[in-house]
Order: sequence, then C-alpha cells, then structure tokens
Amino acid sequence: MLDNFSPEDAGSVARRLKADHPGVIVECSGGITLETIASFMHPDVDVISTSWVHQGCPHIDFSLKVQPDE
Repeated sequence: MLDNFSPEDAGSVARRLKADHPGVIVECSGGITLETIASFMHPDVDVISTSWVHQGCPHIDFSLKVQPDE
C-alpha cells in the first residue's frame, strides 16, 4: 500500500515494486479525491482507495441498547 504518496512518487514506486515482485498488488490511498484520482492511474497501480465519498457527510449519532429477556 502506497499511502499518502504524490502521484509521481506512487507511479515510480509502483513501477519498481512490480519489476522486483511481479505478482504483488499495488494499492494507492490517502488524500485521493475526485479531482486527483486520474493522476494516480498508472499501469503498475492495481487499486486506488479513497474515503472522499464519505468525508464531510453528516453523521447520525445512535445507540443500540439490548436488554435481556425476563
């Protein structure tokens, strides 16, 4: 996993990893947004992970209380 790499560094490191370990799956993550995702698309990057989809979304505060049968 290449976390918080720049797109250029991610591509370079992915290329070297694949050259040394052809079967490895290379994933990029960290700070990737809709605006920057295309710059992480590289022939040696297999997976791009992002959490931008749910960042900044409103949350719901809830609890679940379980009571035993009596």
